[in-house]
Amino acid sequence: MEKITQPKSTIKIILLIVFVILVGYLIPISSPIIKKEMLLHKLKNENPNVRKQAIYELIKIKDEDVIESLHGLLWDEVPAVRWAVAKTLGETKDPNIVELLIVTLKDEAPYIRELAAYALGKAENMRAVEFLITALKDENENPFVRQKAAVALGKIRDTRAIEPLIATLKTFDLTLEEKVIEALTSIGTSTFKPLLANLKDSNHWNQKAIIKTLQKIKKLSSEK
Repeated sequence: MEKITQPKSTIKIILLIVFVILVGYLIPISSPIIKKEMLLHKLKNENPNVRKQAIYELIKIKDEDVIESLHGLLWDEVPAVRWAVAKTLGETKDPNIVELLIVTLKDEAPYIRELAAYALGKAENMRAVEFLITALKDENENPFVRQKAAVALGKIRDTRAIEPLIATLKTFDLTLEEKVIEALTSIGTSTFKPLLANLKDSNHWNQKAIIKTLQKIKKLSSEK
């Protein structure tokens, strides 16, 4: 009886299949190591949507290497990718990313600057105060960025922000005015003296905003 032999190519394929199956048992494709490496590779994909999706998935992995790998994408040529990075980094509440978010405050896209200001407020880190004040005071800045900067300063509650916030009450932007009043109220009673000092030298419009702020702070203090 003639012996049946398999072609070498067929044997190689069979061995490869067996190897893949064995590796699949030893290191599942869903394992953190494999998943992380696959996602990091996607960060270099030419398709910005692929890069964005990889960013959202990577941030779920609590790993310092992952955070560092996202840093470079803050300078991605596609604004939507930069926005995704700023958003995800802001949600980590990692104090090490504050400097990166401060840099993002200067992004050419206003909606990314707005997001950076919001994220800095969530971080509540005093290193961001001066940069948020700069954004708040810039009358040429996008109004939404200024509003988020005011909110952020209210969350951080640093007294350095009191005078710039009071000065911004002169604005005719009612939404910004409301955000500034909320910020000053959040900072609390340490704003009383500066507000009263500014009350004398302010115009009628500004006086109304200052009085409204003082009333809110007084009410909040009495409730504590």
